[in-house]
Amino acid sequence: MEKQADGRPAGKEYSEMKNIIALVLALAMMLSFAACATKDSGSASPNDVPDAGTTVPTATPTNTPVITPEPTPDTAPSTEPENGGEDMNGNMQGNDNVSPESIWNAIYDEYGDTFPVTEAVPADSLKDITGIDPEKLESFVFQFPMMNVSASEFFIAKCKEGQLESVKEEVMAHHAALTEQWSQYLPEQLKLVENYVLETADNYIFFAVAEKAEDAAEIFKGYFK
Repeated sequence: MEKQADGRPAGKEYSEMKNIIALVLALAMMLSFAACATKDSGSASPNDVPDAGTTVPTATPTNTPVITPEPTPDTAPSTEPENGGEDMNGNMQGNDNVSPESIWNAIYDEYGDTFPVTEAVPADSLKDITGIDPEKLESFVFQFPMMNVSASEFFIAKCKEGQLESVKEEVMAHHAALTEQWSQYLPEQLKLVENYVLETADNYIFFAVAEKAEDAAEIFKGYFK
């Protein structure tokens, strides 16, 4: 190998030697990097290994919301009347919300200022005054005048099953007695008695002697339409 004056290889030989040295250094660096990567991926540090008594947390799946469908409303037509009256089969039905007291209250609220002063007659006096047997009734209202110069009265009752016709007969007998009584006393009151109103619906009966008897009867019938 030729050398220069300073002892270094000359020309082409020197250039080839530099290339060989650079290649060796590059290979050494590549081998060093590969060894480090293998060590990092294949070995776990002591801090990465859990102790025997340590619980390793695991991922807990979140609850999936349950969608409950809303109930579908029943759209089938009802065979029951909303406020009494006849059902789809033509049968007479009562109103669950009706009572003699509610009917009387509605009548009095509308026409009470036209009625003479009356008082409610209790069950133990009903038969003595009218001849109507309270044992045939489930409930009733009988408003009787407090002054004996007035014939006005109202009788509204819900009869027990099968008793409506019997009670109706007793009411008519009571009316006959009123006619006899007032035919001899105060003719203007007799006119009210003669213009009495009697209505029935379901197991209910309505009897009125008053100036607004017809209007009061319309309120009674309205509970069964």
